[in-house]
Amino acid sequence: LMKSTKEKDDQVEVLRKTLEELREKQQSGKIRTRLLARENNSKQDEIRSLSEECAVKDELLKSAQQKGEVENKKLKERVREQEQEKADLRTLCERKDQELNKTKTNHKRESEELKGTIQQIRRENEETLLKATIEEMQMHLQTEEPTEAAASFYNHQQLNKTTTSIKSLEQQKWASTVSSRPYRDAIKPVAEAGQKRPAGLDDCRVKTETGNQEQQLE
Repeated sequence: LMKSTKEKDDQVEVLRKTLEELREKQQSGKIRTRLLARENNSKQDEIRSLSEECAVKDELLKSAQQKGEVENKKLKERVREQEQEKADLRTLCERKDQELNKTKTNHKRESEELKGTIQQIRRENEETLLKATIEEMQMHLQTEEPTEAAASFYNHQQLNKTTTSIKSLEQQKWASTVSSRPYRDAIKPVAEAGQKRPAGLDDCRVKTETGNQEQQLE
């Protein structure tokens, strides 16, 4: 019995130790569970906070992306308008260059025509003056006496001076007319000036004949 009782006591002691160990393990497990739960709650709070921050950042990113798309669209539209304006300006410049070249060509042709007309009128005027001078000399040679040769020479010199003065004045008038009027309107005054020159020569001839008569009377 004593031996049996001792064995039972040993078994009870073993069971007691086992129960104490189990109890300690349970308490340790509870503590660990509480710690894990607390840590899990902290992590959940952190995850929730990060999720909220990510949501805010996503909204900001989405808003910035939409704004960037709108600005990019406006920029593309502005670039398209500038390219269109550039193309229109290039077309306008090309058309203006063509018009300018055409105008230059027309002005050059009109200038050449005007130069030819001026030279022709100048030659005609010179021929008219030369013819009038020759006729005047012939008339003087036919009407004057040999004794009046000196007076005729003097009067002829005066006639040449008068003719030269008239020609100079008409050239000045012609230059003023060309510079102040269009090309085509400049031809008519020159032609009229050329037609009026014989009348001026007639006046000079009348004055010369009057001077000759006065010299004869003296």
